[in-house]
Amino acid sequence: MPRPAANNFTHQAATRVPSRRRQLAFRISALAFPFALIAIANLALYVADYGFDTSLVVPVSASQPSRYYLNPRADIVYGLLDLRGPEPQSFALPKPADTFRVVVVGESSVQGYPYPSELAFPRQLQLVLERQLSQKHVEVLNAGIVGISTTPLVDVVRQVLTSAPDLIVVYAGHNEFYGVGGVASNVSTAPWQFEVRRFRLAQLFHGRPPITVTAGQDLISTLPQQSSAGQSPRLEAQAREQYRHNLQTIIRICQRAQVPTLLCGVASNLRDQSPELRYLAEDPLAEITLPDQDPNDPQSLEKSLVHLREVCSQACAQTPLNAVAHYRLAQVCEALKDFEAAGAAYRTARDTDVCRYRAPGDFRDIAADLVRQAPPALVKFVDLAPVFQHATTYAVPGGDFFLEHVHFNTEGHWLVARTLGQFIVEGFQEATWSESALPSTAERDDWLGLVPEDQITAHMLAYMLIQQSPFNRSADAQRHQSELSSRIQDLIAPLTAEERRRLQSLPNATKVDDLIDGLGRDLLQSGAPAVALAYFERGERRRPWLANSHIFAAVCLEQLGQIDAATAALRRADQASLPPLPTLLQVRQQVEAKLSRSTKAPRP
Repeated sequence: MPRPAANNFTHQAATRVPSRRRQLAFRISALAFPFALIAIANLALYVADYGFDTSLVVPVSASQPSRYYLNPRADIVYGLLDLRGPEPQSFALPKPADTFRVVVVGESSVQGYPYPSELAFPRQLQLVLERQLSQKHVEVLNAGIVGISTTPLVDVVRQVLTSAPDLIVVYAGHNEFYGVGGVASNVSTAPWQFEVRRFRLAQLFHGRPPITVTAGQDLISTLPQQSSAGQSPRLEAQAREQYRHNLQTIIRICQRAQVPTLLCGVASNLRDQSPELRYLAEDPLAEITLPDQDPNDPQSLEKSLVHLREVCSQACAQTPLNAVAHYRLAQVCEALKDFEAAGAAYRTARDTDVCRYRAPGDFRDIAADLVRQAPPALVKFVDLAPVFQHATTYAVPGGDFFLEHVHFNTEGHWLVARTLGQFIVEGFQEATWSESALPSTAERDDWLGLVPEDQITAHMLAYMLIQQSPFNRSADAQRHQSELSSRIQDLIAPLTAEERRRLQSLPNATKVDDLIDGLGRDLLQSGAPAVALAYFERGERRRPWLANSHIFAAVCLEQLGQIDAATAALRRADQASLPPLPTLLQVRQQVEAKLSRSTKAPRP
């Protein structure tokens, strides 16, 4: 007997399948639920102020709504390493109409290592451009980060556009093998990882960065997966393709933003950085040294050199990838005054070096080729290698412009600054270059606030770097170390006994990160506030983004009875980009209390 119609309807309603729309909504909700939990957790960490902002361009403070700076913590996302850079110099947004803003991006040579960033070529470039473009307010921002390849640099360029640059200068190429994101690096990385690491939840998951880099030598021993990358054609090809792809991406990003770009062909130490011994003790050329002149036989030296040239030439023909053979040939040719042959052999030694801490010469061709394909009004190329070649008095540049393999000494930084300055003035600003407007060396050093201890510290850091692997495996490692040690002694010699004691008493971390203030604090503790003040005033000029020098200048001025000047120094501290550490806040509170008592005290 059939069921009643009402009962049929009730049964159908109870067993009805959900509609497709409801099924889809349920599935989307199920998929979205874990992401929603992640978003909520990340938001909670942000509200609780766990972790830190890793954006490159960040505001200074709520009290300075129009001031921003380049965030030194932005480097954490490029491999969970606490690297050095960028420089947190503050700037205004929106950008004032009369401002010409240049941003320099790149690796340690840009950041300045082993010098502090305020002495590197971007700061010196600012001095050059100020003298040449006096009608404009010039700003040069240093976005250099130690140890990065061009893979993270793409992300740096993309972010740095928010600083409203009028020009982006790119100096990179030495880190394509061993740098962060390099093809032979322990810290390989991908762009998607950058975005993940910016989340506070990712920072919680990873905890503190596993490696804190306090000096460049830490990276030298940490980053390479295998230091002999030059033995691998596969890695060589990968590095070239990576370099080309990333530079092409950088050019495309800047073109879309209509921001002019200047690509630089990088330079390196060719003469005083011997290649790594590929064949170690089995290489007979490793022990060859240039002969001395025999006073009893004036022709003996040339005869010996001619013989050595033949020996080295044969070795190069038999083992064309033996970089040491080419390096020895270069040394002999230079001794014979055949500078053209010596230069060619030095460059071949660099390009066949199994240790790839110097960019191969054909990286220059890659960059130049990419620029030729781009609009000339927006993208230009300057090759710095021939500039150094022209400036050196040797067959090729060496210790006259470099501290070790790729890092400039002061004169190297100055040569880059002058070269880029002229190229920018003439090529981008279409203005007339004035050689007479350049400052003298003394004027430059005074403007920079350079002190002898800066030179000593930089050379000592370079010395520590070349003492470790792979540089201690180079063919002339002992000679390089001896020459650099001799230069250090020459720099120390003019110091007084007290100045030597003061420098030696500073902890290594203070020498690297806080030299000027460290010297000033030692003088202040020794009861010499007037002399200490000179150091803190240098610190104020060199690092206005830190409150340290401003506050300690106020301490000196208060002790010297200059109450108004001390108060003004504290006001300058309020304009610093980076917040002061708790210990520094205590110093400020103490000097503020003294100033308050001084202003309340009756005046005679």
